[in-house]
Amino acid sequence: MDMETFVKECRSCDPYDTAKISELLAFGAQLGEAIIEARGKRERIPYEKILELYNNICVSLPKAHKLSTERRTRIKSCFTQKFTVKDFETAFRTVQNTPFLRGENGRGWHATFDWIIKPSNLLKVLENTYGAAEAAKSPSFDIDLIMERAKYGTPQI
Repeated sequence: MDMETFVKECRSCDPYDTAKISELLAFGAQLGEAIIEARGKRERIPYEKILELYNNICVSLPKAHKLSTERRTRIKSCFTQKFTVKDFETAFRTVQNTPFLRGENGRGWHATFDWIIKPSNLLKVLENTYGAAEAAKSPSFDIDLIMERAKYGTPQI
């Protein structure tokens, strides 16, 4: 018997049918125990662990001090979308190792804890969107290299 059937049976049960009432009570007790057990097995979201990982790994970025309601909501959303603690750790390491995300980008913009924990941004970081762009830079766009080549007559590639 499933939950829906259980509820229908309870609503339509003859109050004088003691055998049926006993059967429904037994099933209701089993159902309640199953619900309690499932809730206990449900993983808790490790908000503090995520904050700690960020502060320990992203040392070149501003520290995050508190877990606001908005931050908790974003982290929970990431877990709802099947991101893991390992994904957060990988993303934080990627951010720390990506010059653009650390602020080396001509605009002075840098990633923040709030920016990283937004699910769409977390995915971009994990997909190495920003690191790939940095690695793909052609030396011909490096102004210092162009000037050096012009000064010494090195052919441009």
